[in-house]
Amino acid sequence: MNNSWAIKNKAIILRKKGLSYGEIKKFVKVSKSTLSFWLKDVKLSEKDKKRLYTKQIKILSQGPQCQKERRQRQINKIFEESAKEINLPITIETYRLLGQLCTGQREAKLLV
Repeated sequence: MNNSWAIKNKAIILRKKGLSYGEIKKFVKVSKSTLSFWLKDVKLSEKDKKRLYTKQIKILSQGPQCQKERRQRQINKIFEESAKEINLPITIETYRLLGQLCTGQREAKLLV
C-alpha cells in the first residue's frame, strides 16, 4: 500500500509542475484513467494550461500527416519481413500449387 501512495504522490507533484497525463505516464507506470482519478482536483496554472493547450493543438494539426507516415512505415516493414520469408527462385512445384489454389481446385495434386 505504501508503494501506491508513493506513486500517487509522485504523480501529483509532476502534475503540479504542469506535466500532461501522457508526460506523467512516462515516469509513473499507471493508466491514464487512474491518473485522471488521482489528479482531478489538482489545479494547473494558467501558464501550464496554455502550454498544454498549445501542445494539443500542434499534435492535432499534425495528426493526419503523422498517421500517414506511420502507416507507410508499417507497410514498408511488412514488405521487408515478407521479402525475407520468400525463398527465391520459386520452384515450378510451388507455381503449380499456387495455380491450383487460386483456381479453386479442392485437391491440390502436384504434377511433377
